[in-house]
Amino acid sequence: MLYCFCYNKTTLIIGIFYIISHCLQIKRVYNYCYNKMVSCTGDKFVGYNDMVVNHSSDSNAPKNVVYYLKLIPLSILKEYAKYGGKIYIRDECYTVNTRFYKKKCGGYFSFEKSGHPYIEIQASYPEAVVHEFGHFVDAVCRYKFNSIKFIIAFYIERWQYVIRNYIFDPKLFNSFYYQIRQEWFAESFRTYILWSGTISLDCIKRTNNIIINCINEINDKHKDH
Repeated sequence: MLYCFCYNKTTLIIGIFYIISHCLQIKRVYNYCYNKMVSCTGDKFVGYNDMVVNHSSDSNAPKNVVYYLKLIPLSILKEYAKYGGKIYIRDECYTVNTRFYKKKCGGYFSFEKSGHPYIEIQASYPEAVVHEFGHFVDAVCRYKFNSIKFIIAFYIERWQYVIRNYIFDPKLFNSFYYQIRQEWFAESFRTYILWSGTISLDCIKRTNNIIINCINEINDKHKDH
């Protein structure tokens, strides 16, 4: 009994230490990305088409992406243009956040070596641009996904949302959007932008309040512009 208690206590301490060190490591990495980004300069937002670069074989792809860009608050697009951000449309899109392999995806947000943010979108999935802008909003607001408030919201609300919506989309249980905090933030941003006016999002109220606060924070930067 005593051995089990000591073993469990030691395991708990090691687990807590691992989680804290992991969060601090993530914070250092993302602070580095943020600091590189804020040192970049871009152009003023002129038009939706100016930030879209089509490398796909679909000539209608830019129009489809712009349709979803127009749903995003203009202040966020202005902020993205301020840092020189671009959106690249490709026939196929792959994540590059792993050393050993690339994984096919619908969209991807990252930073160039210079620090400029960029988004890649698969031509057949233009809606993904809203999710990827969620990652940008998270970056501009100093990575809220790593805040205590968001961690609490993540662990309380993600399964409430999945269970309530399982009947409409059974694949939600296997989706990595609900397993990783960064993805939960970006997907919650997409849900808020696309669905807040038509469906009840009470089951993710804590998360939504954080999303709304981030949007308001960016809105305040562009009030007089």
